Amino acid sequence: MPPLADLLALAAPQGVATLVASAGAAKLRTLGFPIPELPQEAVLQRRRNAALLHIRDKLAGLLQAAEIPHVFLKGAAIADRYYPEPVLRDLRDVDVLVPPDKLKLTVRLLVAHGFRVPPEVLARYRRRHFHIPLRAPQGAIVELHWRLAAKDALFSLSASEVLQRATSIPTPHGRLRIPSAEDLVLQITLQCAAEGFSRVARIVDLDRMLALADNLNWERIELGAQQASLGSTLWLALRLARRMFDTPLPPGAPEGLAPRRVTRFHLELLRPRRELFGPNDRNAHARRRLVTLWLVPGWSRRFAYLLQRVGPTRGRRRSDRLPVMGALVSALRVLFLQSLCYLRGLRGPDERVLPL
Repeated sequence: MPPLADLLALAAPQGVATLVASAGAAKLRTLGFPIPELPQEAVLQRRRNAALLHIRDKLAGLLQAAEIPHVFLKGAAIADRYYPEPVLRDLRDVDVLVPPDKLKLTVRLLVAHGFRVPPEVLARYRRRHFHIPLRAPQGAIVELHWRLAAKDALFSLSASEVLQRATSIPTPHGRLRIPSAEDLVLQITLQCAAEGFSRVARIVDLDRMLALADNLNWERIELGAQQASLGSTLWLALRLARRMFDTPLPPGAPEGLAPRRVTRFHLELLRPRRELFGPNDRNAHARRRLVTLWLVPGWSRRFAYLLQRVGPTRGRRRSDRLPVMGALVSALRVLFLQSLCYLRGLRGPDERVLPL
């Protein structure tokens, strides 16, 4: 397990130092608690989390009263079940999944209770996205999902199966529908892949789940990961959790997920403070693409992904973009970062987050 200072150095820039401390509290007591964090920042974070959990509970009551099938996702689902205090789980919004045929009904229900979404935003998101952002009366954002990823996403999970296997847990304000424990592991893995392992909070979530979840069905998890092209991602996430937080892994849990030697070699070159959880600077996009490149299974899919034009285009008209040139520039930036990884590997470990 890395020293406390190293963990906080990763967590503090992302605003999740309290979250990291909660994950390693039992293991870090000997290193001297309390965690050196600004008290005011921690208080504000807890207040924001409490406000979002209140919105989640209100939303759960509305959906249950209307008999709309639903399941809460991400932090809204994890906070109550796997954290000693729900407010310790840092929340940015509230995510909830409904069946596609209930989407219009759900939007009308929420708008009738004060949630807001401009008509043009609703139409645009229906065409291009897999969730709709609605603003709650208190100002927070609720993301209403009908899928778990875009249609053309590299990694995806079946929303209908997640809804079908959902379970209900008690909270101080009523019952809450969340994914099964196995689906939560897969969903955390999906988020790691979608974000290029840029958020420490996902690894903390995985640590909390594996420490507290009983009788996980690892055969189902492995099968689901392979079907969703998430095998290498889950393999890496499990080892990061073990490396960073001494997360207990069941014997043989990830054996069927180990990537091939070439992929493993390249993943072992990544560093936590640079490629994986690096700062959100001008190179962040290329770093995340580099990580994703080695998570994508198969050389043909990697090559196609490398040449995609997925760079930032905000403020530019569609006719002004140069897809071919943009794809080449983006690919060259990724290859340049890979070259630096090779050179660094020749010099030695240098804060390498692995070997595994």
